[in-house]
Formats: sequence, structure tokens, C-alpha cells
Amino acid sequence: AAHQVAGNLVRREQFPEGNAVFFRHFQPVFQDENIAHQAGRPVPGILEQFPAQLQRLAGGDGRVGRRCALGALLRLEGWSLYRLRRLDEARTAFSRALALAPDDQDARIGLAYCDLSQGRLPQAETAFTALRRQHPDDVAVLEGLGSVYYRQARWPEAEVVLADALARNPGNGETRQMLDRVRLFIA
Repeated sequence: AAHQVAGNLVRREQFPEGNAVFFRHFQPVFQDENIAHQAGRPVPGILEQFPAQLQRLAGGDGRVGRRCALGALLRLEGWSLYRLRRLDEARTAFSRALALAPDDQDARIGLAYCDLSQGRLPQAETAFTALRRQHPDDVAVLEGLGSVYYRQARWPEAEVVLADALARNPGNGETRQMLDRVRLFIA
């Protein structure tokens, strides 16, 4: 089973065994998040909405699955805030997600996009480059790195990365437009 959350698919397989409770308790959060995103507002405090469930989910027994589930909620809140351009709050949510689930690639991508959106190009480049080494086929990583190169006027590098991203996701009009602009600068 998969759930659509702010444009991302969240699959049960992303969470360790035994987290069916996560989906049962937080199904309303996923639905609210999609409604909130469509209305242009953030999830009204995921962490505040379900304090009892989160307390149980993140209980003191140190179970990795519970920490991952809580980290996933924080990551979702981070993306919701990012889409509303509340970048400092998004950065905090992504950082908290990583504190609970250090291998959360989507939270790392979120932090890199916050850096990019806030004009921290050296930090964004470092983050996207590291992510690309770990996940060379990830379209979001390629698009982010291509955007960094574009903003740095590094046209040949931008062309290579954006062309790779577009080959993997040919329907992305935004990437296609950026690649077309890069090619104008190169010509």
C-alpha cells in the first residue's frame, strides 16, 4: 500500500516491520497533509496533532522503527513547510528528522533544497554532490545539483546533470526549460 503525501509516495516498505500502527494512527495526517498542501498551508503541527500517538511511537525503548516513523513525520512536515517557503522551519523539521533517522535520504535532500533556496550555493553543492555519489539515479538530487550549477553559471556541468535528470524523468517541464536555457548560454 502506498499513500500520496505532498507529492511524494510513502510506502509501508519504507518503515521497518511492525510499523503498521504508524499508518493506522497517522492515516488522517496523510490525508490532512494533502488537503493542507492543496490549500497552500502547512500541516497544522503534525507533532502537536497526535501527541499521545507520537509519545507511544517514539517511546523510550529505543526501537529503531519508532524513531524512523517519527522521523518520517518530521520529514513530511519539513516538505510541507518547504513548499510554503517557510525555509527556516523546514530546515528545523528536516534536521530533527535526521536526528531520529540519520539515513533518511529525503530529509537530506530537503536540507539541500533549503540551502539552494536560501542562496547557500556552496553548502547546497556539497550536499547534492554527496547525495549524488550515494544515489546517482535520484532525479531530485540531479535536478538540485543541476540547479546549483545553473545558478553558479557553470553551464557545461549544468548541461550534463540536467540532461541526465531529464533522461530519467522526461516529463519534467521545469528541468527541460532550465536545460534549454543552459544550452542557449553554451551556444
